[in-house]
Amino acid sequence: MATYVMLTRVSPEAAADPGQLVALGDIVAERLQVECPEVRWLASYAVLGPYDYVDVFAAPDAEAAARAALIVRAVGRATTEVWVAVPWDRFRDLAQAAEGDAIVTEASKQSFPASDAPAFAQGVQHAPDAPPDPTRPRVEA
Repeated sequence: MATYVMLTRVSPEAAADPGQLVALGDIVAERLQVECPEVRWLASYAVLGPYDYVDVFAAPDAEAAARAALIVRAVGRATTEVWVAVPWDRFRDLAQAAEGDAIVTEASKQSFPASDAPAFAQGVQHAPDAPPDPTRPRVEA
């Protein structure tokens, strides 16, 4: 299962006082249990800042994660932002595998010619005043 982080901002109209937030949270949790039984909540936090809650959950795929977010949006009268979270050890392995040109495929070479390649794809930082690539047609303004 993949891990996701959901940031939630509750609409001001959803709860006039803090006690209503608890009741609203219970209703959302019940709906999630019924409609998304495959989603496992790993952690939930109330936070101070631009978001009201940060939830960490595991879902079998992006569709299940989206369904959970839609329930929070509809039932909780909130806006959500969902991010996939890659465990650090796995991310480190991916980054090490990407060293050199391991992640540069023929398709990416066609999409990003050498002069335009993102720095992470080639492992180099391109100078801002690099000479133009003679193999690319020039476009005159």
